This record gives sequence, structure tokens and C-alpha cells, in this order.
Amino acid sequence: MSRIGKNPVSVPKDVEISLAGQDLKVKGKLGELNMTIFDGIAAKIEDAPETANDDVTKIITVAPKSKSKQDVAMWATSRTLINNLIEGVTQGFSKDLEING
Repeated sequence: MSRIGKNPVSVPKDVEISLAGQDLKVKGKLGELNMTIFDGIAAKIEDAPETANDDVTKIITVAPKSKSKQDVAMWATSRTLINNLIEGVTQGFSKDLEING
């Protein structure tokens, strides 16, 4: 079982998210990104629980549709890709380089 795949993805309040079938669209202050979720993965958008942070309005949960090896392998990958989409439209991506020598 995947430990990463079990964790829900938090969606901040300034991010709009829509799921149509397997197509996920994420829109934030830095732009809009979309992806097609692997066919063996079921994604679901839910309201955040009351115990969640005030900045979080929704959560996304992913789960494999079957116990096949490929579906279980793509479970955590899909969760991480969705999290990267949300990070990309809120904070942007950066690369920190360290030069030694």
C-alpha cells in the first residue's frame, strides 16, 4: 500500500479546481494547469473538514480503481502530480543551485 497516495491533497482557497471525468484543471494566481489522471485512478474532490486550516477549502483524494500492479504503482504518482499542479499555480516552481568549489 502507498503511504504517499493515502494522504489527501489540500486545495488553498485562492485556487479553483475542476474535475471532469479524468481531466483535472487547476487555476490560481500564477496561471492555469491541467492534466489527465491515469485511467486506473479514481480522484474525488471533497470539502475540507472543519478541523483543517482556514486557508484550505477543499481536498482531493485519490485511490486505485483495482488492485492491479499498474494501478497501485500510479496511485502515489498521481497524487504527487496533482500536488505539483497546485504548487505550480500558487507558489510557482524554483530551482535552488548550490555551487561548491
